Amino acid sequence: MKKYSYPTLLIIISTLLPSSGYAQKAMTEAELDKWLNTDEPVEKKRPINEGKLSFLSTKKYSAVMHSDNIITINKNSLKNGWVKLNQCYRNLDKFPAVEVVYKYKAVKNLKIKSKALIQEAWIKKNSGNNSVELRRVKKGATICVSADVKSLVKLPSGQYSISNGPFRRKFLDGYFPLRVSLAIKYPSRLIKPVTITPNKPQLNIRKKSKMILIDATFEGVLNTKVSFKRVH
Repeated sequence: MKKYSYPTLLIIISTLLPSSGYAQKAMTEAELDKWLNTDEPVEKKRPINEGKLSFLSTKKYSAVMHSDNIITINKNSLKNGWVKLNQCYRNLDKFPAVEVVYKYKAVKNLKIKSKALIQEAWIKKNSGNNSVELRRVKKGATICVSADVKSLVKLPSGQYSISNGPFRRKFLDGYFPLRVSLAIKYPSRLIKPVTITPNKPQLNIRKKSKMILIDATFEGVLNTKVSFKRVH
């Protein structure tokens, strides 16, 4: 594989679901200025968020980076904790190199399903972590992956929970707008949702048959948790 010396943007996927945490390596002052002032002019006019969760208008910020996730819980998930994750990152920033690092306790079958406006993409395993390596990412690019992750937890009470986050889009010391969409599919014959947190009106939550939909555009750090109980 060809070696690259230019800056690499990191998207760290930790805990149980996507954490869009940006960290920057070796970016020059000129490159930083170009990144901030060229790609997203709406953001440079606003005060930098230092981590406080603030919800934004999805309509106004329709062009920001979007983490789109589908989790599928099946009958076997209730026994072994493994669920299916399908995930797309849309509206990525223009950048020469991006590394998406998955730091789940257990992940397997990580695959790239599709990509757009990205010249190269491949899976890499390093020190127990799985990552998706991207090269020459253009503005508005999309990368979609699938994987099996062990993220459904059975509680002592007999209930189940799945925690998602921390979702964040961090660059250096600031947090920038991010949209997160999360669909959780579950076997309604066996379990039903009990609580969804945080319980905030700005967090768009819809309950459908066999599915929970969560959607939000925000700055700062967002964590969500959905609890289920058995259907008797």
